[in-house]
Amino acid sequence: MKTLSASFIFAIMSVVSYGQFTKGTIMVGGSFSATFQAEKTKSGNTVTTTGHTNSADMLPQAGYFLMDNLALGAGVEMRSSKTKSTIQSYISSSNSASVAPFARYYYQRFFGQGSFQLGSGRTKTEIAGSSSTSTYGLTGWSVAVGYAYLLKQHVAVEPQLGYGSYGQRYSSTAKDINSGLFFKIGFQIYLGK
Repeated sequence: MKTLSASFIFAIMSVVSYGQFTKGTIMVGGSFSATFQAEKTKSGNTVTTTGHTNSADMLPQAGYFLMDNLALGAGVEMRSSKTKSTIQSYISSSNSASVAPFARYYYQRFFGQGSFQLGSGRTKTEIAGSSSTSTYGLTGWSVAVGYAYLLKQHVAVEPQLGYGSYGQRYSSTAKDINSGLFFKIGFQIYLGK
């Protein structure tokens, strides 16, 4: 009888704990990241700092559970970065915005997410007193796994580990591509029906 009672209590707690991921639930949240990098060169035993790059990335997003455990949604990714060379008189500032649709599937509190992005940006470069501005289109995609750590019944902190590729196209022949692993922490609120 104790085993049957414990199984019943566990089953009820499982339904209550994972009720956030049911059909009709709306999720609202996003993530923020900041990067501070120093570029250095090494010659023999001498290390020289040649520049600094600072960037910030903000991604507010919303989604809707079409069925239990499956949410579709979109976000707006906003990115800003600035690079300054300490050796040359060089400063580069870049700002971009893109739409980032996603699909996310939950298994208990773990989830897998796939997304892509499409947008545009602008870079302003100043070298030795003269400046130029260029615009670019951007595309990207990512896949990630994460975990919804519930702070309260409908509020979660969500660490994610994934792989993504991000490209900036300046002309029909020139494209910069950055790809690799990423780690980010997001925040979600799950609003029931």
